[in-house]
Amino acid sequence: MKKVDLGWSEIKGGIVLGILNILLLLTWGKPWVITHILTDWGTWWLKVLGMRPEKWAYYQEVYPEAFFKTTMFSHENLLVVGTILGGLFAALWHNEFRPKKIKSPGKFLLGIFGGILMGFGARLALGCNIGNLVGGIASFSLHGWIFGGSLIIGTYLGILFLKKYIL
Repeated sequence: MKKVDLGWSEIKGGIVLGILNILLLLTWGKPWVITHILTDWGTWWLKVLGMRPEKWAYYQEVYPEAFFKTTMFSHENLLVVGTILGGLFAALWHNEFRPKKIKSPGKFLLGIFGGILMGFGARLALGCNIGNLVGGIASFSLHGWIFGGSLIIGTYLGILFLKKYIL
């Protein structure tokens, strides 16, 4: 496999992202978050579809503030949209954007199931690796380092599982 030079090493990219996150924390007062915003988007769609998620225990106990965020043009939402578009533009710029044909319905369902598990895990952890790891470490919180260690262990166990049962 030919190695593609993307211009920046992972270390340089990580340092830049870390510095930007610290600047965000200093100017905005909170670290970079993604899954909370995706929860807001999901809440909005549930309400559009006529459901009443405000009756669900999660929204009453864990995340009641989702019902007070009414605008899709908040800086949190724009930051997430910018992150998604930035990733797309970077992939396009470096000719790394290659949509692939889905090989089988089973692979498609496995991808959907994996995405659901990732979303469920992010809600159980009250945030994703951006908010918990990057945001936690940038705000000098112990939970960021604990999350990082747990992430390494979980990744290792996931690789073992994939090698044994899937690949």
